[in-house]
Amino acid sequence: MELAGVAYKQNDLWAAEQNLRAALRLGSRDTYTLDFLGTIYFLHGNLEAALKYWNAINKPRLRNVAVQPPPRLEETLLGHAIAFNAPQFLSGDALLATRARLQNLGIFSRQRVELTPAGENFDATVHVAERNGWGDSKLEGAIALLSGVPYATVYPEIYNIGHRAMNFNSLLRWDSEKRRAFATFSTPLFDNPARRCGSISTRETKTGT
Repeated sequence: MELAGVAYKQNDLWAAEQNLRAALRLGSRDTYTLDFLGTIYFLHGNLEAALKYWNAINKPRLRNVAVQPPPRLEETLLGHAIAFNAPQFLSGDALLATRARLQNLGIFSRQRVELTPAGENFDATVHVAERNGWGDSKLEGAIALLSGVPYATVYPEIYNIGHRAMNFNSLLRWDSEKRRAFATFSTPLFDNPARRCGSISTRETKTGT
């Protein structure tokens, strides 16, 4: 533990981590050791590893939870998707559940949970990039729609219909030898972001040469 403290003061986080892990192997499971190791992983940017040790001492306690930029998704669905809130402490299971639910909604192309120290507590910010309508932006939507034009194909897609994470994805191909139409529609099941249901429609025709 003393060696870990010296390494930390010298800004050698790797050496501090190795000494703290050695202390754990020697049976040191006190609050200071677990908090110190969690802090090292937090400074490394490895939030999952930090929570592994912090959770053993009921840390990090949340002061505030925010989503940035504010999404258009209906507030009830968003609330069900985020599995943690203030003044709870953020658990590793809640972090993984939140990531999985946001991904399952199908409207967030990027997501990231950031913790910021706020005194003895932390502020949690969920950073998201939300698809609405044709995509994250009109330009992105146009690129996605027309990317297959050289191959006689377009990909019409509409996201977050009615701000309820209802998504429509389709493919239209007018190639004279292989015409095809394919479409899917999906929505959260009973407003549960962890469950999703959908329907598929497809039609294909081939022309011999």
